[in-house]
Amino acid sequence: MDEDLKLKVCFMAKVFSSGVKKIFRLVLRSGREIKASANHPFYTVLGWKRLDQLKIGDRLAVARNILSPLKALVDQDINRIILLAHFLGDGCYLKHQPLHYTSGSSKNLKVVEKVAKNAFGLTPRKVKQKNWYHLYFSGNPKKGIKNPILEWFKELRIFNQRSREKEIPAFIFSLPLKQLAAFIKHLWATDGSLSSTSKGGFAIFYASTSKKLVLQVQHLLARFGILSRIRKTKKKGYRNGFAVHISGKIDQIKFLENIGVYGKEKRVREAIAQLGNIAANPNLDVVPKEVWGLIESERRKLGLSMREFHRRLKWAHDGTNRHKNGVSRKRLSHIMTVLENDFLNNLCSSDLYWDEVLSIKKEAEEEVYDATVAGTHNFLANGIVVHNSIEQDADVVMFLWREDEEDMNKVDLEIAKHRNGPLR
Repeated sequence: MDEDLKLKVCFMAKVFSSGVKKIFRLVLRSGREIKASANHPFYTVLGWKRLDQLKIGDRLAVARNILSPLKALVDQDINRIILLAHFLGDGCYLKHQPLHYTSGSSKNLKVVEKVAKNAFGLTPRKVKQKNWYHLYFSGNPKKGIKNPILEWFKELRIFNQRSREKEIPAFIFSLPLKQLAAFIKHLWATDGSLSSTSKGGFAIFYASTSKKLVLQVQHLLARFGILSRIRKTKKKGYRNGFAVHISGKIDQIKFLENIGVYGKEKRVREAIAQLGNIAANPNLDVVPKEVWGLIESERRKLGLSMREFHRRLKWAHDGTNRHKNGVSRKRLSHIMTVLENDFLNNLCSSDLYWDEVLSIKKEAEEEVYDATVAGTHNFLANGIVVHNSIEQDADVVMFLWREDEEDMNKVDLEIAKHRNGPLR
């Protein structure tokens, strides 16, 4: 995050251990989680705050849009990407069990057969069971031919994962957007949902018993600027599950237009048309109410009474009643037609979403790590804006920089006053 509250892709110069410390698990309203030491700073609308200064209800900056990595992959084999998406949702690749895919959807079964043939030259054995089918894939052990799909899953380090342990392989996070959209589109065709609600809206979510998988899906959705929330699901007699929900007209349309659901293309088009007739609700996407203190400070600098300030904004005068709630970005933009302040203007169009702190719980001691990012001195961790914590505590920061790693004789030493430390 830069000073104008815009996100940019930077080079992480170093990741290093900062010792064994007591840690805390911080959970946000969106379902995002992070484990950090008490001194680690997080960004609020009033600046950086250490974790031990935060309280329930505070709002922290998270990324509205995860940018493509510096080392984005070139296009991969789309057949493999689609096959992986379906197996993560409805496949079994456990040790001592035959590799198989299970579905009641004829479209899903057909596309899995197709991409497996294209990518690995395998034709499955199809077995019916009640209202669904199993597709069994195998190599030829008698001829010493291993199952190429299983060998690939081993390379990806996902082999032998039970449903609750499933996770998305690392290479997916570096895919170009077009291929990433295809991956999510096919994943949603397994355990995802696009259904109408009784109130005329839509329920769009992806469910799994794997918490890590659901958190990863949330992260991938952010590559498209889609905000989402994770909810825990409970059903008697079943293992607890998790679901990532996409709510609100704006984010639902982003999902439907940029990603969609494989096999439900007609339903996707109908949903886009219906959502076009629904008014957007900005109640959740607001700048925290603490911003009113900054607004009031700027108002007083201009010598405006509160009544005159409200008159210029064409508001009914109601004293400070509005200060009890946050401010939508649209309303803040309107306020800035009267005021002049760079920070407040940046808030109107920032790359940040203000996520509410739901819980902070003490956990055991663990080895903790930090990172150095030159220039911005902050980075994203699970989509949350965090500071280089060691630098945050320092009054003076020193960097050793060697442009050519092979040249041991030319090293630059940079010494700087830290912007957050005291002057004396």
